[in-house]
Amino acid sequence: MIYFIYGFLVAVPVITILYIQIRKRTITDPVRLEKLRQSETIVYAGFGVIYMFIISSFLVHSISGVDLMKSIAAGIIICWVVILVVYYAWAIYFYNINLGWSDDKWGRHRVKQQMGEDDMPTPNENPHGEETLGLPPGTVRGTIALTLLVVAVALVISSINEKSVLSSNSVLANHFDFLKDAFLMMIAFYFGAKSLDLLKKDAEPVSPQPQPEPAPKIEMKLDEKEQRVLENNFKVDGAVE
Repeated sequence: MIYFIYGFLVAVPVITILYIQIRKRTITDPVRLEKLRQSETIVYAGFGVIYMFIISSFLVHSISGVDLMKSIAAGIIICWVVILVVYYAWAIYFYNINLGWSDDKWGRHRVKQQMGEDDMPTPNENPHGEETLGLPPGTVRGTIALTLLVVAVALVISSINEKSVLSSNSVLANHFDFLKDAFLMMIAFYFGAKSLDLLKKDAEPVSPQPQPEPAPKIEMKLDEKEQRVLENNFKVDGAVE
């Protein structure tokens, strides 16, 4: 059974990588090829997270000698920390250094500017410069909420092989109490802040639309000679009719 699991873990990524490489050689449409490259990045990242989880859980189980469930919980925490470090390193670079553009977009923009074909203005500041760490609104709050959720799941997994009744002063019981209070505070803060934002938007007075100014009246002053000419013209027109 163990050899079947090892073979499965090796065969699935190898077959997936071969399939993606064959598809890249057969596709000629640049739009479809770009979508395939994006999917390739997501697939590789997914395999990386899965194998990092397996390796970290195995190392924790081998080094510390704890049971399988605690090793799985430790692997989940390790993977989540690595994901957060990688994401925040990329996000800070993308928004604070690249000002919201990718390296590829900056390269195309510079080439088009040199050729005089690009009318897009060059960004000169971070679009989220006033937010925490210069990241989009809600990024840090969402990270805290997801971290609490991941830690709670890891604690539940680690407690599967524990006794059904815990003493009141046990470490696991204290951790659960802390996470319960932290999760409730997070829910109250997050949804309370959202409710206040919605109430502020509803309470903002609607500014009246500016009315267009009436067109100025133009008065024409005619001297006596021009008035006689106009009167003669009216008389001639009336006679013709």
